[in-house]
Amino acid sequence: MKGTITKYFDERHYGFLIGDDGTSLFFHELDAPLLPQPIIRSTRVEFEIGEFRGKNKATNVRPLSGGAQ
Repeated sequence: MKGTITKYFDERHYGFLIGDDGTSLFFHELDAPLLPQPIIRSTRVEFEIGEFRGKNKATNVRPLSGGAQ
């Protein structure tokens, strides 16, 4: 899936992104090791969906390659 980071809390090491389908998902920095630091709002990403505490979360979050939209 593809989406955009909407919030990131440096001091807490987690954030939220919104998928291109409108779904809002939580992610932890451990789920995004390939994102450049600091993690910046509005960064376009690719991700997979996993589960955390019974709810969906973004996993394997990585920057879109080659500028793909």
